[in-house]
Amino acid sequence: MRRFGATFIGASLLLVVLGSCNASPTARFAKSALASPENSNALIVAPHIEASVSPTTETSAPSAPAAEQDEWSGILPEGIVPYDVFEQQSESYDQALLVSGLQNSRAVVRWFCLNKLAENPDGLGSAEVSGIKRMAEEDPDDEVRQAAKFVMEIVGKTYRGEAFAHPADGKRAAYRLFQEARFNDGRVWLATDGKSRLIFESGASVTQLLFSPDGKKLAVGYGGRIWNAIAVLDATGSGSAAPELPDLIGMVLGNPENGYNGIKIEDIPRFDPYVTIKSWSPDSRKFLFAYQFGDKDFNTQYGFGVYDVCDKKVTKVYKMETDGRDTAPEGFHW
Repeated sequence: MRRFGATFIGASLLLVVLGSCNASPTARFAKSALASPENSNALIVAPHIEASVSPTTETSAPSAPAAEQDEWSGILPEGIVPYDVFEQQSESYDQALLVSGLQNSRAVVRWFCLNKLAENPDGLGSAEVSGIKRMAEEDPDDEVRQAAKFVMEIVGKTYRGEAFAHPADGKRAAYRLFQEARFNDGRVWLATDGKSRLIFESGASVTQLLFSPDGKKLAVGYGGRIWNAIAVLDATGSGSAAPELPDLIGMVLGNPENGYNGIKIEDIPRFDPYVTIKSWSPDSRKFLFAYQFGDKDFNTQYGFGVYDVCDKKVTKVYKMETDGRDTAPEGFHW
């Protein structure tokens, strides 16, 4: 089994002991925490463009040199579509190759290059920006147009649309790249005062971004096809500790008062733990999460829990008979 290390970028990515939380933070890597998108058991302890040139049809897109076309065929095989692109997302590519790829005749190459160039928006020149703006309006492929519009929001420092998460004051924005792919590169970017920086990286796919009401914390859902976990980050960049990776289902199972006596994870052939954040408490101290996991009889157990970020414990559990990810516990309120 291949094991990876979670990468946390600089002092800006921190655990969430802020405000009323006084305990010294420590990162805890749970059994179900980080894994590759397809394997819930593998632990992972995220040349210039002329502004006047834009394809009007798939066949009329400006063609890159033959050598570059061949190079892109090696990177993104013929027949692949944005939904299926994954491993390529985390690789590094020459800036000139990415810029020239915006003129490639294959839509998936143009889409891919737009997302990779968004990693360094300040590195784009005025001609490149003008070309991307034209793509957002005129590219014949819908996914390419959407990606170009997304990049323009980053370049223009406007951060509008559903692809961006904002705190209540609207002064920052969190986002991920490769929106149209089934699995993304597991990275989270935080834009503050028009500057974007990478604040979280894992080998799994980012699925949720939700700021706490006070804007100091950012909950990140990440996972794969059959599992999902939650990390809690400091969204202020003012601390110096690692992000919190709470083993929420482990806490639920570890308390006999929650009614799961006798369940041992090691006895379950398909544990497939899945947790999603539902909402933050108004004081930003707690959050409600939905969970599900498989038992040894291949039944799925469902429920909700309330996690106290400061005390680092699950304070309330609501067992459910059905999937609660799209609902809430009956009668629950903060």
